[in-house]
Amino acid sequence: MKLPANPKTRSQILILAGLALLALIILSYLGLSTLLATHAKTRTRLTAATLQLDKIDQEIKSLPALRQSRDSLFWDIQHIATNYILFHEYRNY
Repeated sequence: MKLPANPKTRSQILILAGLALLALIILSYLGLSTLLATHAKTRTRLTAATLQLDKIDQEIKSLPALRQSRDSLFWDIQHIATNYILFHEYRNY
């Protein structure tokens, strides 16, 4: 496309193209900055969750007695629930 010969029309077209380009750059910057802020926030939350998960995992691995105690209590509750609750005989309390 050739520019018109009239200098006034030519400058108007160039100014309009420049404004459109500027608007496009501003919109791209705003969209990209929002996307990057969301990405940074998500990355921070992921890092915090990973650190918390590592801490919990380390505590679980460092306390095998707690795991045995938990399992023992679970089986005690299961034993009491199946042997001493009358639900199986009368279907009601």
